[in-house]
Amino acid sequence: MAHPPIRVLVRVRPNDDHSADDENDDAVLKIQDSDANIPMLCLRSKDGSSYQGYKFDGILDRRATQSDLMAHFGEITEGIVRGVSCTTFAYGPTSSGKTYSLIGKVFDDAFEAKLPWSQVRGDIYSQRDSWGIIPQIIKNLFGRL
Repeated sequence: MAHPPIRVLVRVRPNDDHSADDENDDAVLKIQDSDANIPMLCLRSKDGSSYQGYKFDGILDRRATQSDLMAHFGEITEGIVRGVSCTTFAYGPTSSGKTYSLIGKVFDDAFEAKLPWSQVRGDIYSQRDSWGIIPQIIKNLFGRL
């Protein structure tokens, strides 16, 4: 089945307090499959009495890895090779994880420190599990050549 031209994926940013329990996830939101097997993000009302559900094409909870994120973008590489125009758009408030999701921690750290490429190159390959989707897609594209 062909995918719709626009898909929306939500990634829930991990808490700053990494010691937070998984049990507390339901305090503000919960993620569930709806009747149609479409992921639903449910946000708790201010008074805590109910949840409001929102459906998306995919939802990644706070435990999702960069590899989990890339699994949703695997078809992009194939589309680009076939000549399909593809765009990835990250939206959210400051410090919500957009840069981390798109380029990853190792690249972001290198850019922040303004390190020369010669110093960064070795570290990048040893930390592939922290790559964002852009470097992963580029690697996949060049791997296809």
